[in-house]
Amino acid sequence: MKSLCYTILMMYSLLKFIFGFLVLLFILAFARTWQMEHGQNQKLFTSAHIPNPLPSGLYAGTISGRTYVWRGKKFDMAKATGINVFGGTSAETQTEKYPFIVSIDKGIRDTDMKVVKINYNLPENPWWLRMVLDEIVEIEPNRYLGKLHVRFGNLVWTLSYFELKK
Repeated sequence: MKSLCYTILMMYSLLKFIFGFLVLLFILAFARTWQMEHGQNQKLFTSAHIPNPLPSGLYAGTISGRTYVWRGKKFDMAKATGINVFGGTSAETQTEKYPFIVSIDKGIRDTDMKVVKINYNLPENPWWLRMVLDEIVEIEPNRYLGKLHVRFGNLVWTLSYFELKK
């Protein structure tokens, strides 16, 4: 009987911890979204437009002016697809993974403007990446500002901005 009570108490404690963690995660995601949607990049994003012509080929990517293992995106507009590029600085040391579908539609949060949507909801991508939706607009010729969104049901969080350059 004591072990059953102990097990129930442990399960209750674990559920409380998980619930608290999820609540904290939601609060942080909403705070991050508010920060992203009220900053300078948001003003720049909403003053930009759909790229004309649409991006084609390889574009170098940066996140907040930093370089990471992620090097950029490669677009194939004839097929309305693309893929992310990771790895070294030369073509021999780079790898391509995480394909996406490209479309033009109104923004997921900025519904009064058209954007280029980059959708990762494909069977070949990991489950966690399928929730990601990027949007890009052209801020000057061959220079794009992108927003990284995460969708969870009807909830959408904006987590970061990134740049792409030819």
